[in-house]
Amino acid sequence: AIDTFTISKVDVTATVTVADIYVGGTVKPVLTVNPSDYDGEIKYQYKLSTASNYSSTVPSAAGTYEVLVILEPTAKYSGTSCTDTFSISKIELDPTLTVSNIYVGETVTPVWDGIPDDYDGTITFVYIDGNGNSYSAEPLPAGNYLVRATIPETDKYERAICEADLEVRKNDITEAKVTIENIKVGQTPAPVVTGVPDDYDGTITFAYIDGNGNSFSGGSLPAGSYLVRVTIPET
Repeated sequence: AIDTFTISKVDVTATVTVADIYVGGTVKPVLTVNPSDYDGEIKYQYKLSTASNYSSTVPSAAGTYEVLVILEPTAKYSGTSCTDTFSISKIELDPTLTVSNIYVGETVTPVWDGIPDDYDGTITFVYIDGNGNSYSAEPLPAGNYLVRATIPETDKYERAICEADLEVRKNDITEAKVTIENIKVGQTPAPVVTGVPDDYDGTITFAYIDGNGNSFSGGSLPAGSYLVRVTIPET
């Protein structure tokens, strides 16, 4: 007697899952194969969800991707394939900014929290005064400001904006002193003012007040005792 029969390869089924990650993370496909003793070659291919061609290069940039896993047939097992989609997202920043009040001529020193060490964008600042005027450079005139910092989007991080309040104060001239030597009638008073910063650019004026409250601006003064009043104007 004669009969015929068929020896078929064992069917293989497979599923793959890939967790969503952030830029900088590792793509980790999790493959489940049945039967578990399948020992054929396994290939992983990736593509953007909007693309048509796959590549063996594991993606790292932000985007939505599809993974294709190909299980090659063997002498015992049939081949199969499976897919999954996953996303690589940019990291959202939640920074805080504080700035200390300064005096005119000083530079704003921002203190950050929430900016990662590997952030490689260029942060820009705008200083907005109470009238809505915007300054992008220092030094700033005296006044109160809203400091707005723009943290640009990068390959790894999303864009963010944070703000802080700033007061720019005028410098106090607290060390100013005047000395003057007694003179004879006909001589010109020569007051000496010390303690005024070298970069002060106002016009200092003098008044000489006698015991009766009469005020003289200089020149040849009558004999008498005077109070020398020095006015250092605001700048």
